[in-house]
Amino acid sequence: MNTGISVKKRNIWEISGFLGVDFSSSVLDVRQNRASYMKNLINDGGMTVKRPGWNQIVKITHNGEATQINGIFEYINGSCRETIVHAGRRFYRLTGDFAYEDITPSSTYANAAIDIGRITDTRSSAFFAKDRMYITGCGDYLVYGTWDEGKNYELRRVYDNEDTYIPTTTISIDVDGADDSARAMLDDVNCMSPRRKNQLIGPSADSGLASIWTVDTRRIDAGSDITIEMESTNLNATEVHKYIIRNSGDDKSVLWVTKKDDEDVSLYQCGSVDFANGKITLEDVNTYPPIEGRDNITVTFCYANADYESRIAKCGFGALFGAEGNSDRLFLSGNADLPNVDFYSEADDLTYFPDRNTGVMGSDNVPIMGYARISDGTLVIYKAENDREATVYYRNGRYVQEDDESGINYIKTVFSTSAASIGEGAVSRYAFANLAGDNIMLSSNGIFGIVLSDNVTTTERYARERSRNINKKLCGHKELAEAYGFVYRNKYYLSIDGVCYIADARYKYSAQDDIDGSYNYEWWYWDGIPARVFASLNGALYFGTPDGMVCVFDDKYSDRTHMITDAGDLALDTSAGNIIYNAGMDVDIAVGDRISFKNAGIYARMPAPVVNAEGRIQTMESNIDVFHEGDEVYADNCISCNLKVNTKYYIADVDRSEYTYALVDENGATVSITGSGFRLLKCMDGKQMYIARIEDGAFYLSEYSRGEEITISGYNGTTPTLPIAIITRAKNVVSEWHTPMTDLGTAEYAKTLLSMTLVYEPYKQGRMTFGYETQSGKKLMLSRSRIQFSAEDISFTSFSFDTGFASSYTRRCNERNFNFIIFRFISDDDKCCAVNGFSAAYKINKTNRGVR
Repeated sequence: MNTGISVKKRNIWEISGFLGVDFSSSVLDVRQNRASYMKNLINDGGMTVKRPGWNQIVKITHNGEATQINGIFEYINGSCRETIVHAGRRFYRLTGDFAYEDITPSSTYANAAIDIGRITDTRSSAFFAKDRMYITGCGDYLVYGTWDEGKNYELRRVYDNEDTYIPTTTISIDVDGADDSARAMLDDVNCMSPRRKNQLIGPSADSGLASIWTVDTRRIDAGSDITIEMESTNLNATEVHKYIIRNSGDDKSVLWVTKKDDEDVSLYQCGSVDFANGKITLEDVNTYPPIEGRDNITVTFCYANADYESRIAKCGFGALFGAEGNSDRLFLSGNADLPNVDFYSEADDLTYFPDRNTGVMGSDNVPIMGYARISDGTLVIYKAENDREATVYYRNGRYVQEDDESGINYIKTVFSTSAASIGEGAVSRYAFANLAGDNIMLSSNGIFGIVLSDNVTTTERYARERSRNINKKLCGHKELAEAYGFVYRNKYYLSIDGVCYIADARYKYSAQDDIDGSYNYEWWYWDGIPARVFASLNGALYFGTPDGMVCVFDDKYSDRTHMITDAGDLALDTSAGNIIYNAGMDVDIAVGDRISFKNAGIYARMPAPVVNAEGRIQTMESNIDVFHEGDEVYADNCISCNLKVNTKYYIADVDRSEYTYALVDENGATVSITGSGFRLLKCMDGKQMYIARIEDGAFYLSEYSRGEEITISGYNGTTPTLPIAIITRAKNVVSEWHTPMTDLGTAEYAKTLLSMTLVYEPYKQGRMTFGYETQSGKKLMLSRSRIQFSAEDISFTSFSFDTGFASSYTRRCNERNFNFIIFRFISDDDKCCAVNGFSAAYKINKTNRGVR
């Protein structure tokens, strides 16, 4: 039968396989399964889920003031595992929950004690070699480790430390007046040591020459310590003796024999030092060499060069690199006084920076910004953005065989550099990283990777785009130079201005208009991340903030900060059952904050107990929900009953229909209660409670976030004095996803939205709000209709979480006559959420009217 009624076709629009965000394209051009706006989501295991929350583990202050975090380092040496933090102009060792100790003055070796005047409040970095941690970027070059086989761990300066390499700069120095033809240079001067060694040749018995030598510097630092080690014979060469000679007295110009062979006694004055002319004179001691013409005396002396020391101390960053793929040398740069110069250590010794181990890259008008190692064994040296000279240099190292003057063959390391231009210059020295083999940098135009030319006959390299989808937002930050990049579990985290952009190495795409060698990452965007530096410690991602916090991401979905009150900030009011607070205290409090006391003697008074005829405790119907199996309670005012004070009892056998419960002791035996008049209190020390109400200079507590207020009390006649509390402020992670603006396949027809269906990922039980935005019929705008529906009241017991099957939630709609629509998903609770799929049912109404 023909009814004359026509039914319009129902259409389905679907999205799944959610990717990252696209901040750069028009909302009309964003790919369907990318977000036109998104925050606080990340891809985990192939699905997009809410980002984890972070927890503050410590806040570092100095003289009561917060200090910005400049570096977080994990030091491991055998069973020793420590976290070292550079905060402000000092260094700290974390020692436990909210606890830390200042290790800046920890050096037991006076020459290498930290000079706090040198330390700068700047980002630092650490490098590890031979059970030591070397720190640069802090205004000095420091080393952390143990010098007494693990009994103590100390922070020291590398400069003039007890095991910093002392070079032997010249050998075979003859006495003054001799031919001195055997003299030769050996080691280069160490920029990290004021000391050097010279090897001397004692005069033969028949030479007639005095035992006076001039060291290679022709000057010795006035009043400095000198050590001379000598092997010599008697006149007949029948005995060989070993001497140690020092200027150990008050008069540093006088030399004394302090040790002959194994005798450790001061023997006699044996010579002098002429500091101004660099002369050593030995008298009244045999200086004849055991082998004529061979070095038999080694003098260690000081000739400091402040310029050499500052070369290394003022460097801001570095990289481990070496010849032919090795990582046995430390390359350093970032010295503001020498912005286009870098310095490198000797192989396998990060204390030895020869004064000639330097490289100069371009002009000093364009500073070196950072390093990166690429897969072919090349070290990339990035320079700042400019239009005048090369933006990168490439360094390669190789071993070569050479012959010395005696014809002896030896292996020498040679480093060569070449200039190039990659089309981009670095804008931040802190954003370089290697993401799964892709060396990336931040320029004023976004994130770029370095790629090799397709022409196999050249070694030319180019910068290629990696951040197309976020460039519009990223490049809008004013302080790109402060952006900090870090790679953790194949994701690149770039933090700036309290937000974070994340690229996932697993998700790349290429567009039709890409230049050769270019591809882009999918990007995710987080807010509420005040990260100044990142670190990976024991497998977890940490970050430090500008206000002294060290935080770690965990498996919760709220961001938690902690404040510790001072003694005298809080007091217990037993008459009102609340906590009085000092209005002038530094700690800010708000309703909903969590609070815990440690060993303060804080108790919560339970509803008044009445013992019934069966020896059980009777309570009122309105109070029975306060009692839970296993709650630990203590009895008070026990004069008329058989319970004891300071004894643990446990709530048991709760009968919610009769409103009764029993007590058991620590062995689980039911306590037979006789008498009455006692109180029951629950010890709240160490338990987390909530600030439920703030009123008239006091606050009231509840045991649960939405629970009834509890009455705070002392115990056994004792009221706690000067209690100290940890107050925790938790901010739920709010995640949000906006689809592109879509016309559902055609802009020619108006549509009616009939329903929306959300498919939840199993096991993710966070609350989700979803809805849509549409435009008016005359102009494209997002303000006319903002409809949101909440899935908060869904009964998750109906979802098949135990079987691993997802469930869907459908909401019927009746949004008429729209052309374009954006769908939104929002989660604002403290649980994880994940949308596996989304679909919208709609029907096409009529053709839009044109303009006459």
